[in-house]
Amino acid sequence: MPITLNCTGYRRRINGDVTAVVSITADDGPILFSDRVVLTSAKSRAQFARAVLTRLGESPGIDADRIETQLLEILQEAEAALSSDPNPYAPAEEPGTERVEDYLLTPHGFFRIYTCETSDGIREREVRLSNFVARIRREVIVDDGITQSRFFEIAGEYAGTRLPVIRVAAAEFERMSWIAENWGARPRLMPVARVRDLVRDAIQALSSSAEFAHVFAHTGWRKLGKRWVFLHGGGGITGDGVRDNVYVELPEALGGYQLPEPPTGERLKEAVRLAWGFYDAAEPSVSAAFLGAAYAAVLAEWLRPDFSLW
Repeated sequence: MPITLNCTGYRRRINGDVTAVVSITADDGPILFSDRVVLTSAKSRAQFARAVLTRLGESPGIDADRIETQLLEILQEAEAALSSDPNPYAPAEEPGTERVEDYLLTPHGFFRIYTCETSDGIREREVRLSNFVARIRREVIVDDGITQSRFFEIAGEYAGTRLPVIRVAAAEFERMSWIAENWGARPRLMPVARVRDLVRDAIQALSSSAEFAHVFAHTGWRKLGKRWVFLHGGGGITGDGVRDNVYVELPEALGGYQLPEPPTGERLKEAVRLAWGFYDAAEPSVSAAFLGAAYAAVLAEWLRPDFSLW
């Protein structure tokens, strides 16, 4: 399978190195692999080649020597273009790049931008922090009626592939061990000083638009604002019907506790007739107790029953 290396966004670092975003395509098809490469570094070129072979496998059209040769050709083109660039040290702009404060979110990972004062003026340089990106999609309070726990729902991307959305306890977020625990060995942090703190800060800085949700993890009555709402597996119900803005996530063992949408009109009348029809299913001393217990279950918040059926 013959491949083609395409280059975008090359820039020169303050130390003289040339970096670029290099993508792999086959027969003018979609991008198969893409990453940033320090073209002037033999180590970086070799790492890129190994990553390509790991992703695509070795074949007559793909081998480390051929990739190395094409990277060196790209380096020559980059050197020629940068020689006439009025600002070759500026961070490269590319599709999918987002900058917030001193961080760059790119399709190839997080970068920290450092500002340096040189004899030629103020320049910026990029330091790579990770080979993946992540963003807090939603901040969730899980309320079981007794305690409230805070979680972050985190979406990620690695090498152009979306990672599973995960839910991380806020208390565990700073430790960053959730990366390997949930996404495996491929997403990694670079060997940079304080990299865990920097990536954690980058995720938070780039998650200012995260949604917020209060999720209930129990059934029964809760007073939300000025209204009483009955919680069940499908959400909440009030005297006016279904509340669309109430979120309930029950433990698996309670998954069956889900009520249908309250009927109206003739359907409501028929439902009442069916319910009271249970009264005739047995002797009143038996059926009345069971029928009353069903209603008492919903009204227990106020009745406070001190008995149970046997």
